[in-house]
Amino acid sequence: MTGGKALISGAGIAGCCLGWWLRRYGFEVTIVERAERPRDGGYVIDFWGLGYTVADKMGLMETDAVLRALDAAEDLYFDRVSQIAVPQWSRGRVALIGDACACPSLLAGEGSAMAMAEAYVLAGELHAAGGDHARAFAAYEARLRPYVERKQKAARGFASGFVPTVPRLRGFAATLGMTKEGGDSRYAIRE
Repeated sequence: MTGGKALISGAGIAGCCLGWWLRRYGFEVTIVERAERPRDGGYVIDFWGLGYTVADKMGLMETDAVLRALDAAEDLYFDRVSQIAVPQWSRGRVALIGDACACPSLLAGEGSAMAMAEAYVLAGELHAAGGDHARAFAAYEARLRPYVERKQKAARGFASGFVPTVPRLRGFAATLGMTKEGGDSRYAIRE
């Protein structure tokens, strides 16, 4: 199918990647993002595996430049660890991609890669379905859901390595004066 139209809500990794692939297949693409102003920073982008494959297909492999830029970075960003799991990835003419439907959590280290792979597969399924979005959405989810669920399960399995339990934190916290008995109460360990 060529000449179709797609409206993509969200200009993150998944939305922009989907837009790129759909344009390649001849779709007219509009991407919308709701923000007060352009961002001057963002969330960590960590991808491997499928992300490299999709980025290479897009001609985006700039690994050396990215690694050089990391050495110059002066700020860090922290966020809570979460995971998104929804019972279905589409309804009507709307399909979800990226973290909106399949966030493995930062513990998996593949959220960006998975978003890129989801965008690539969804664009391909829309192209192959010849305009039948319902067929394309079903094929996209059927193809990727087992993979996504395995990644999500794996992330839950090693979460304790990234989010230690209170007993494992006691020694470190004590060295910083962050104990139940004294020190800065804002950082006190609570059981």
